[in-house]
Amino acid sequence: MTNTNTRYTLLCLLITGCVCGPDLTVWQSPEIINAAEGQDVNISCHFTVKSAWERLRVEWWRDNKTEVKQETYNISALNSINPESENYSSVLQIPSVRRSHSGIYYCTVWQDLPTLGEKVHGPGTELRVEAPAPISDTVPDIRAPLFISLLIAVCSASLLIITYKFHRLRPTQQKEGQMIEASEPDCTMTTVLYSYA
Repeated sequence: MTNTNTRYTLLCLLITGCVCGPDLTVWQSPEIINAAEGQDVNISCHFTVKSAWERLRVEWWRDNKTEVKQETYNISALNSINPESENYSSVLQIPSVRRSHSGIYYCTVWQDLPTLGEKVHGPGTELRVEAPAPISDTVPDIRAPLFISLLIAVCSASLLIITYKFHRLRPTQQKEGQMIEASEPDCTMTTVLYSYA
């Protein structure tokens, strides 16, 4: 690559967010994707061809190390469908992403026919895959309401037992003002009663 082409490419990248060659401009969208595990992800690589090329090649790379996908575009066939278009796209689809899919994805585009052209790289799309939320965060915790219900049931039962014992052990009156001792209960129980005025 000549020094002039390098400056032109860097200037295009800084100004437009895309990487340009003399006859080819490449950009990607979106810049960043935040996804949860299991989600489907699409990354787009857009390119504009300014000359009469016959065939293009598009490669997708993760972290500039691992080739993910390769496609060939017959520009002549695409132009026969839409002769006015200079804009084309390649979409990298990643179904059910896992955390191991995290990284920066780059598309590389170059002319394949009639002559082999210079490779132009997209600026990259960062994919951040996060683990799904723990189940305990998404399912309501029923322990507290269950404990409260159990506590209310125990307190109600205790109150009923205390009330029953109190009425059973209460002395009966023979005459007004005279008390007769109640019979001995079958079991001994200490009851504390509070009176609120």
